[in-house]
Amino acid sequence: MDLKKHLAYGLLGFLVLLVVSLTTNYLLWYFGFWNDSDSSVGHTQFIESPIFIGFQIILLGPVTEEYLFRGPILLLIKGGARYFLKIFASVIISTLWGLTHVLNYENPLCGRAIGMVISCTISGVLFSWIVIKTRSLLATIIGHALFNSLVVILWLTQ
Repeated sequence: MDLKKHLAYGLLGFLVLLVVSLTTNYLLWYFGFWNDSDSSVGHTQFIESPIFIGFQIILLGPVTEEYLFRGPILLLIKGGARYFLKIFASVIISTLWGLTHVLNYENPLCGRAIGMVISCTISGVLFSWIVIKTRSLLATIIGHALFNSLVVILWLTQ
């Protein structure tokens, strides 16, 4: 698959992740589950440098998470696994990917953490579909990095 198609799928992944994240967080706010006082990000107090934050969240995070979570799906594809096994693995892996994101919060039951789990799980299924479609992790790394770039920009400009 050529680079243009990977970029297009990466942009699709970014847009869906953005829409799912905004929708999930809006619904949590609307139904009263969003409490900003509970939602501080736990690990940021140890990170002082914006350059390190950018490197870790924009580049290192997407590459390692995509290899760790979508990599096994790629192995199933290349191993000729049946369609049902790919779908089952996608849902399980996406749920695990979503759950790992509560580790970013001091209170894992706050509205933002719950929103992160829901949006990452739903987006993870889409990212798994992109991996199945492209037979590569490049597009999901691009989409993940684009989304994380937006998050870092918004975070640093608060």
